[in-house]
Order: sequence, then C-alpha cells, then structure tokens
Amino acid sequence: MAPSGKFNFRHPSPVIENQWNIKMSTPYKITLDQMPEQIRHNKLKTESKKLKNIIVVLSYRGECDIKNIIAPVYKNTENDGRKLIQEIFTTDADIAIDNQAKTCTVTLHTLSSPRHNDL
Repeated sequence: MAPSGKFNFRHPSPVIENQWNIKMSTPYKITLDQMPEQIRHNKLKTESKKLKNIIVVLSYRGECDIKNIIAPVYKNTENDGRKLIQEIFTTDADIAIDNQAKTCTVTLHTLSSPRHNDL
C-alpha cells in the first residue's frame, strides 16, 4: 500500500489517467501547416537572413585575424587555435576604460587550461 500523498503508479487517479490519455493522443510531430497561426515559426525574411550571414562572416574573419595574431606565441594554433579563441569569447572578463589615455583594457578570468592562461 502506498503512503498517503505519494503517487500510486499501479492505480493512477482519474485526473492523471486523463492527462496521460491526452498526452498519448497528441501527435509527436506535426507539419508547419498544422500549427496555429499565432505560434507558428515562419522563415526569416530575406533581409534578416542576409544580416545574419554578414554577422557570421564578420565573426569568422575576426576569429581568423585573432588566430593569426596568436600564432607566433601559441605553437598549437593550427590544431586548437579556434577552440581557444571561442573560449576567450565566452569567458568572463573585467573591462577597464581609461578616458585620459583613451584605452580599453580587457582582463580575462581564468581559462580552462593553464597553457591558455599564458597567452
């Protein structure tokens, strides 16, 4: 006998059994046409798609430039240089702005590997 307040899997309540039947009658996959208009996910407009592609290309070029900058001091750039750069982009950092010297200094927090911290 199940303790009070616990769900009895052998004899579910009618409410749970009803919810289970509703879940099982719902199709696993539906086509876009079967979705209600209010919640339908439509394709990106051409302009949005072009803007997204421009951002992707610029990001890739930035990664390549940074990879070329670190190549002289990081001997394994060809194999995992891009992984290092992606880790740098996603790591927490402190930003210090000096208006008089017109500089912006970014100090990265500790990276996942000690050899990455040496750069």
